[in-house]
Amino acid sequence: MSRLTVGSIGGIPATLNQTSIPAGHTLQINGNVYHDGTGALRLPTGTTGQRPSSPNPGYMRWNTSLSAVEVWSGSTWIQYYGENGTSNAPFTSMANLSSNDPGSGYWYVRFDNTNTEEIYAYKDPNGKYWVMVASITDNTSHGQYTGGSDHWYGNWTTTSTTGNARNAMGSDFKSNHYRGWNADDILIMQGFATSGTPFDTSTDVGYITGVFTSRGGNMYQMFNNYISLANHSNIGGTQIPGMQFFKGSAQASDNRYRPSSAGELNPNNVWHVSPANCENYTFSMINALGCSSNGCNVEHHAWVGQTGNNYSNQNFPEPNWSGSWGINNPGSQNWMYWLFFYGQGG
Repeated sequence: MSRLTVGSIGGIPATLNQTSIPAGHTLQINGNVYHDGTGALRLPTGTTGQRPSSPNPGYMRWNTSLSAVEVWSGSTWIQYYGENGTSNAPFTSMANLSSNDPGSGYWYVRFDNTNTEEIYAYKDPNGKYWVMVASITDNTSHGQYTGGSDHWYGNWTTTSTTGNARNAMGSDFKSNHYRGWNADDILIMQGFATSGTPFDTSTDVGYITGVFTSRGGNMYQMFNNYISLANHSNIGGTQIPGMQFFKGSAQASDNRYRPSSAGELNPNNVWHVSPANCENYTFSMINALGCSSNGCNVEHHAWVGQTGNNYSNQNFPEPNWSGSWGINNPGSQNWMYWLFFYGQGG
């Protein structure tokens, strides 16, 4: 094998340090080309419409229309995208998403090298990425439980799925990752909005680290094996401490409730799950983020629980807009939602 080493080419000013091949001419090399520098090799660059009209197999170029390297196979151009979170070039793991650091938004991820799906990832102020796995929503203007088709009644412990990340504030969402991921931490966004309001307008953003470390790795395992939603006499439920806030506060959550509800709420930075009321009906969690309940009337400030609860067809069973119980009417923003995100340690 031969190697041609060129120190200089006559006729070219030394300050240029380049060789130009005029249009219509070809530089043919029958041996190998070595690039021993630490820079980069620039490929021919152009749009899809500027592709060569008669390429030979193996021709390679950078397609600026597709933001991809492409190679002519002899019959078609084949693109190589790398990973950028698009449907054509999904991230191949959450670790790769984090290392690429694309910011908060909708991104495509190929999990387990098989299924590609669109997720919503939230980048918190500390730079950590969280993935939304579920949402619970309710048009709270209905005033009280009236029956309906809300998803979460009895489904905290099932393998069912519903909805998608794109519409998670406008309708209930429950992904496979609700039960399939082994997470450490939980982050919850709580908000009042009209359907479709961007995530960053969520009223409160609170999180607890290590919540799943000793509770099965996710909410599905927690409610199936560690914290029962079927103990209808357990008025106190379970209070998980350590909630911290990126936005809002437990006191702000408490302040949204009318006097009788606020009187039963404590803004003590906990995630209060599985509380029961004095009628012996268990609910999934207090829906004032960061607050616990110390009274008997949790149906006015809790999300729906399991079956065997006559309040439970609605996600938010008894908001009671009028009177002294429930949430203060936020005016036109009558859509309430909680978005659940999983995160791993670090």
